[in-house]
Formats: sequence, structure tokens, C-alpha cells
Amino acid sequence: MSRLHRKKAGFSLIELMIAALILSFLGGVIYALLSQGIEIWHRSITPKPSFEIDLFLEKLESELRNISSYDQAGSLVGEKDRIEFFLMANQATLSRAQFGGNGGIVKVSYRYDPYQHGIQKTVFSYADLLMQSTKPSVSAIVLTGFSDCRFEFLGQPGEEKEADWFQKWDGPCIPHLVKVSFAYKEGARLKQLSQLISVPMAGCVQGAV
Repeated sequence: MSRLHRKKAGFSLIELMIAALILSFLGGVIYALLSQGIEIWHRSITPKPSFEIDLFLEKLESELRNISSYDQAGSLVGEKDRIEFFLMANQATLSRAQFGGNGGIVKVSYRYDPYQHGIQKTVFSYADLLMQSTKPSVSAIVLTGFSDCRFEFLGQPGEEKEADWFQKWDGPCIPHLVKVSFAYKEGARLKQLSQLISVPMAGCVQGAV
């Protein structure tokens, strides 16, 4: 009877230690899996700077492929921190209500703001251009999350000049290529991203020097 009583009394100390060890191991495995899953989920919902930059460059490329001339002036001007060009209203981010419902050409400007580390977009409507207004119809930060942005221009400033890269572009001629370069952090690493955008309307208007 004493042997049966000892067997029904409960688990031995060694059995309890083994059970505790197994439970702690399983708990560690479950915790590691949950932590990894939460980290992957957090990364998936956090927009990466490179992804946002790619979307911006895709939009800019679409606009540069549809630039238009205005009043025989330079259709595209820029410096290392900005670019400006004329665009048909249906290609820009303006509704008919915003540009008076008459359509026409708008002036689009992208400028790097070093204080906000972002790209500010301003749009002057057709009515703004006619009235020579200094207040744009649209002004907003369209891209953030990077540390630097630079524009460069490849083309011929005049019909008799050789093509080269310039940090400043001004005049009636339109560059063949626009290079946009970004510097941004991804984690603890500083990365660079550059893209060349071709401009189909490249060249000089008649009478350019």
C-alpha cells in the first residue's frame, strides 16, 4: 500500500524541473516568433524612403515628358535645388475648379527645402500666369524623409554651344536630360539614389543663342 500511495502523491522534483524547462523553452520560442512577426509587420506598414522617392520620380518623369512652351520663353529652368517648367493643366495636379475651368498651361515648381528635408511643389494656374500673380494656386510638401536632393541638367545652353552637365539651367533651350539625386538614411546606413530623366522636347526654340 505504501508504494501505491507514493505513486499517487504527485510528480517528483526532477519531473517538475523538466516540465519547467520545456515550458520555458516553448515560451522563448513563441516570444521570438511573435517579436519577429511584429517587426516584419512594422516594416511592411512603414514606408521606406526609397519607395516614396521612386513614386516622386515617376510623377516627375511623367510631367517632364509633357512639358509645354509658354510665351516663347524657356519651358524649363532650374538650379541645383529646384526645377520649374510649364505643363498642360490636365497633366498637373489641379482640378478645373482650381484653375478656373478654362484649362491652359500651368507653371510647376519643385524646390528642395533643407529645413523640412522635403520637396515643396508649387503650381501657378493659367489664371495666375495671366494675372502675373506671385501667389500659387497650390503649394505643398510632396516628399519628405531624405537628407539631400540635387538637380543637374545635360544639354546645350545655345545652338552653338556644346552639350554638358550644368547645375543651373536658364534660357529658351530645354535640356536633354535631368538628373535627380537623393541622399537618405535607411536604418543606420546613408544611401544614394539617382535617376536620369529624358526630356522629349529637348532643344532650342528658334532664335535661341
